[in-house]
Amino acid sequence: METMTPFDTAARPDPDALLAQLEDAVVVLDDAGRISYASPPAGRFLGAPSEALVGVRAFEYVDPRDRAAVLDAFEELVTDPATSSRRTEFRLLGEGTSVWLEAVTVDATASDVGGYVATLRDVTEHRVRERDLERLHDSTNHLYAAESVEESYRIAIDAAVSILGFDWCTLATPADDGETFEIAAISEHAPLEVGDRPFGLDEGVAGHVYQTGTASVVDDARGSSRGKPVDPAIRSALTVPVGDWGVFQAVTTTRSAFDDRDRNRAQLLVTAMVTAIDRIERRRDLERQNERLDQFVRYVSHDLRTPLTTAAGYLELMVDDIDGSPAEIAHVRDAHEQMEAMIDQLSTWARGDDLARDRTAISVASVAGHTWSSVAPESASLSIEMTRLLEADRTCFRQLVENLLRNAVTHVGDDVSVRVEELERGFAIEDDGPGIPPDARDDVFEPGHTCSEAGTGLGLAIVAEIVSAHGWEIAVTEGSAGGARFEITGVDFAD
Repeated sequence: METMTPFDTAARPDPDALLAQLEDAVVVLDDAGRISYASPPAGRFLGAPSEALVGVRAFEYVDPRDRAAVLDAFEELVTDPATSSRRTEFRLLGEGTSVWLEAVTVDATASDVGGYVATLRDVTEHRVRERDLERLHDSTNHLYAAESVEESYRIAIDAAVSILGFDWCTLATPADDGETFEIAAISEHAPLEVGDRPFGLDEGVAGHVYQTGTASVVDDARGSSRGKPVDPAIRSALTVPVGDWGVFQAVTTTRSAFDDRDRNRAQLLVTAMVTAIDRIERRRDLERQNERLDQFVRYVSHDLRTPLTTAAGYLELMVDDIDGSPAEIAHVRDAHEQMEAMIDQLSTWARGDDLARDRTAISVASVAGHTWSSVAPESASLSIEMTRLLEADRTCFRQLVENLLRNAVTHVGDDVSVRVEELERGFAIEDDGPGIPPDARDDVFEPGHTCSEAGTGLGLAIVAEIVSAHGWEIAVTEGSAGGARFEITGVDFAD
């Protein structure tokens, strides 16, 4: 049988010596929060020899801004039997201090320790990172609110310097010559200026990153195989691609200054910047489109209507000089009326959000009755089963009803029968024609969609716009006679 060597208690390591090797500190507190034991690292955290801490209330070292929360957590641990541990983070007391500690305190009163054991860890760097991420998040929000591309540049450069801590930062984009980078934005005290074209699109680290789309961290720019820096003081460089837009580059005068965290945060920042620039450019394009649309509306409303009115006037003079009313004259008159309707519809379409600006109480029955006489031949019939008034823009609602009635006449024929029916939250207009196939019902509201040579392709699209502007809904179904039925719901009745 093997003989066991007795354990040499004299060789047992000193607990203080062991704890001194740890970065974390350990303190033992009594139920009043007084320190009964402090490991050597505790003295390093709290600024006094560990033996001098014994008997001192630990909370005296907590910044007043955090002291109440720390006291509450400790009191809960002492008084609540169900609580066996608590975790808190707090700032250390000290003028201008920015040291944060994490304390994980466990109840060890039932053990030989006879107190509350708190493990202290310095979490300052973690806190700084959290703060920087919050500030970076705020900067991205500012980017999304930027009103110009130049403002986006400034926000991105300021964030890179003040939050990410980069010394010099540049944003470079391909120049008009298609061969070189042009500095679009740059931080203060940098060795370049906005408008400079320091290198080609395929030169140096920036050219490599732009061509490959891969970020690069250079620990020592002087030894880089991809070229020398534009200033000999530059040692480290971080270059991040910005898609087809260009590159972001941060440089510093110290070696090995950048790591993966810097790269990730820079990528987050420039991604937000590009998103903001895309939004600004889309808004500019939309503004230009709106300006062109306004010009088009003025052209349609005036320059087209004027010669049409002149032509219609001369046509009536010709009618007065011709015996009878030849069919050719009727065709010309119909063409004039169709062109007039197209101009009205285009003008209505261009009004957009203004389609519901002047709401008033309107009788659907009255509008339908008056409109019918102008769009339908005598052989067509209209029945109205509605008496209630609704709130709508009078001009646009008349256009809505006219377009639906005209659509029935155009697609069914001169002998069409149309019915206007009241619904619980709206109304319906249906005809007795062949109807609209289910798979084509969503398409009828698209601009330009028409099944008739006489149609403009805008009638039902304008109906949908007017419905949407009023906050209503429209649906196409099958009518009681198998024809097309348009149900408009969500309306506000005036009575």
